[in-house]
Amino acid sequence: MKVLTVVIAAYNVEKYLESTLKSLCDARYIGEIEVLVVDDGSKDRTGEIAKHCQQMHPESVRYIAKENGGHGSTINKGIELATGKYFRVVDGDDAVDPDAFSNYIEKLQKCDSDVVVTDYWWTDDQGVRYPHNHAVFGCIPAGKKRNYDKSTDSSLFGLSTMCIRTELLRQNHARITEHCYYVDVEFIVWAIAVSRNYIFYDDKVYLYRCVGTGNNSVNKANMLRNVEMQETVALNLCALLQHFEEKQMLDEDRRVLILNRIAMSIGALYRTWLLCDKYQESRDNIRSFEQKIQESSKILYRYIGEKKFIRWIRKNQYAYLGMIRIAYRGYLQWKKKVHWTEKVIGNC
Repeated sequence: MKVLTVVIAAYNVEKYLESTLKSLCDARYIGEIEVLVVDDGSKDRTGEIAKHCQQMHPESVRYIAKENGGHGSTINKGIELATGKYFRVVDGDDAVDPDAFSNYIEKLQKCDSDVVVTDYWWTDDQGVRYPHNHAVFGCIPAGKKRNYDKSTDSSLFGLSTMCIRTELLRQNHARITEHCYYVDVEFIVWAIAVSRNYIFYDDKVYLYRCVGTGNNSVNKANMLRNVEMQETVALNLCALLQHFEEKQMLDEDRRVLILNRIAMSIGALYRTWLLCDKYQESRDNIRSFEQKIQESSKILYRYIGEKKFIRWIRKNQYAYLGMIRIAYRGYLQWKKKVHWTEKVIGNC
């Protein structure tokens, strides 16, 4: 059995895919991993590049062509076909650091944790690396298996940071929404729900490309155009929480961790609505969604209301929403002046 299945979510990434595959096909570890290049209906040379790599490494690289179904569909196909002990997603325009990845594979071979978390770099098209601003990675002890508890920070877990035992996803029939952006959080929530423990290694394994992909889905203008997809994912997360509760899959610590992650997603949705051209549109969208959440899960409604940002939005029947909207839009304008990439701004 391969120690790790890497699913490459590939859609029109001819500019980057060769670099992505090169980083994964290092002689030190290519024999230990399975690389599934899931081509999501690309119209460029993505398939040609992947097929060539498959010819060069037939024991480790597999090209899978499918009709376009969105990022979630590539993850679903990967879960279906994966044979590795662990499962990880790499976007087709990102890469891994070969030295750090070599150490990572050695650790995975000896590891028995359900989830393995590692650090990452931001990078640009010239290969320049930038440290991210998530301080949580410097606060958690490395190399020790840990159970989830109330001190666990949900920002540790993301597609750029984690892998999970493949069998846990498959046994629990994990499935991600298709034909939709912003589904990474669904995968993260599934991973937390089906696992019992995790371990953190401080290797900076993943190279998360932040420059050169200005048409990406987390660009603020694109998020506003695609806000209905954000809302769909937020509502799906509510349904997932209910599913996990009905199946009695969660202890209290993981329930809180998942509630925190859902609250982050809903907060991001509200911030997108604050960018609507008209105040009334921002207000009506947020109030309508609040009603849906209250009807879906009173526990979740109360929980997200404890978060400072949402508490202020709700305060005195949304009386401060106009001021919050003005302040947030001004904040983004300031960010554009001091941050080096709009993609980073999109994650704030």
